[in-house]
Amino acid sequence: MAKDKEDKVGSVAGAVFVGLIIIGTGVGLLVNNVAVYAILGVGVGFIARAAIIYYGRK
Repeated sequence: MAKDKEDKVGSVAGAVFVGLIIIGTGVGLLVNNVAVYAILGVGVGFIARAAIIYYGRK
């Protein structure tokens, strides 16, 4: 049961991480500064992923 919950938390965290990278890249394409916004998307995605995993294990 716990392993199944960990798999779901990891799956959701990964989806959020990738989604934020894609959103950051998309915003970067709109404002013609892809590198900055892609890195921003990675940073925010990493923080969000870590928070989801942390609160998912509680």
